[in-house]
Amino acid sequence: MTWTNESLALHFDKLINLLLARMAEMETAWERATDIARENARMERERTAEQLDARLEGMNEFREQMRDQAAKFVTRRELWAYLGALVMSVTAIILTTLAFGGG
Repeated sequence: MTWTNESLALHFDKLINLLLARMAEMETAWERATDIARENARMERERTAEQLDARLEGMNEFREQMRDQAAKFVTRRELWAYLGALVMSVTAIILTTLAFGGG
């Protein structure tokens, strides 16, 4: 086939149009892929946030249990007061026993 200026121009126009169409397809595919990637990232963020919320809720429940448990503990002051009273009672028993001829 012999090329004329007109046939060569038509041939290159056809090639350019095919190339432009393919580029448009690739751009559409790229946009679709990035949309999917963005949606996947959004869904992952939501899932991660839900997991974090669940973990934080569990931690809050644990803290509340620890707070309740700590409220039931005897304080050092109360313990020393109880032990002091106990020592006084034992001392009084010992003194009474000794006073009445025991031991």
